[in-house]
Amino acid sequence: MPLRLRVLPRADDKDKAGDVEPHPSTERIVEFDDKVDEIRIGRRSDLELSLPFKAMSSLHARLSRKKTSTGERGNAWTIEDLDSKNGTFVGKSRLRAGEPRLMFAGDRIDLGPVKVMFDGHSQPTPSAEGTSTIARRLVNDLFMSSPGASAPTLSVISGASDVLTLKLLDRDRPYFIGRAPTCDLSFPHDELSRQHASFTRTWNGVVMRDQGSKNGILVNGNAAMVQRLSDGDEIEMGPLKLRLMDPEDKYLREVDGPEVKA
Repeated sequence: MPLRLRVLPRADDKDKAGDVEPHPSTERIVEFDDKVDEIRIGRRSDLELSLPFKAMSSLHARLSRKKTSTGERGNAWTIEDLDSKNGTFVGKSRLRAGEPRLMFAGDRIDLGPVKVMFDGHSQPTPSAEGTSTIARRLVNDLFMSSPGASAPTLSVISGASDVLTLKLLDRDRPYFIGRAPTCDLSFPHDELSRQHASFTRTWNGVVMRDQGSKNGILVNGNAAMVQRLSDGDEIEMGPLKLRLMDPEDKYLREVDGPEVKA
């Protein structure tokens, strides 16, 4: 059975200066395959559980599967703080860095503004999130008070008489750019194919796909057929040059940066 954790919503979490820290606003269930023996938790995007909040350390804590007395893989887990700047708490007890603490189903882990419930091994939950998309979903929750503010935008920065912007509001829907009047952005340039490129906002970011164009696509000067884009990337097709602005990706990259002083 998978190991289940729940990232809990929390309000009115304030830092020492009295400013409200960003915190999860919606409960998110995360499940880990039974093959997993270690779950590193922190701000870094390459961790098993990436929680994109600046008050957390890049590498904050670690859950480890405990072996049985015969050395086999068991279902018991321990947690240890990895010398985090704001500490790791289980209940009201702050953990000493590097000292493992046995976990029980129902234990709550406090990681700065982020609270995680340890449910232990449980039957799979249909509403559980994938570990590869949990960070994006948490950032989306932060922007939920203004959904349009988190939507990526494609802006034409050269090659057209008017400054045009395409907002990718819907997830998993391909937006098309090309010569055909039915495209979301249409331009009467012979160098463009009727459907030259598509841009799809997914939970892993914006994905660009060449739709079999005759003249190809450049992303930051390099030829590309299918590519996940980052905030600030420039895309060229024919005489057009566009720039992607992705607030969620920008936030994640800022959070993934150097430690913030406690």
